[in-house]
Amino acid sequence: MGPWGLSHMVHADQLCATELVTNVVCHVGIGVPVTLTTSMRDTRLRLGLHDPGTDSVPIPAKPTPDDETGRGLLLLAATAADWGVELPDDGKTTWVELATGLDSPTAHTGGYRVTAAEALLILYRQQHHRTLRANSPLSAAHPRRRRNPPHRRRPPLAGDPRL
Repeated sequence: MGPWGLSHMVHADQLCATELVTNVVCHVGIGVPVTLTTSMRDTRLRLGLHDPGTDSVPIPAKPTPDDETGRGLLLLAATAADWGVELPDDGKTTWVELATGLDSPTAHTGGYRVTAAEALLILYRQQHHRTLRANSPLSAAHPRRRRNPPHRRRPPLAGDPRL
């Protein structure tokens, strides 16, 4: 969170990530492969935890005062600005969005590296869900240039062994 200028988000981020992982361990199984992603969505910090289990979709419980479990999603709902579940072909992704207090989507710090990392996360998410968009924010990432594109190659010099 520090490189994004969001150090104040560390505790909420850790709480939400822990609850997401705990739900997978408790309801899908120990040792299940998961992927945790972190990205910016407008002015919100978005965490997503993908797992292959589709048999159980997170639903908030209604624990009694004596229950020892069942409060994880209630903690998420109280901490996050929004949360939900997506069901791609290969499992499910439970996500939370945390309010950052930023004035604009680009108000966090980080420069080119953050922009490039965000672009990679967006590309991964789009390919993962098989929904490529024409107006993707990937255009914001710094483009790589070819050193000598074919239309700008210099002609070989006289005496060049390639002639």
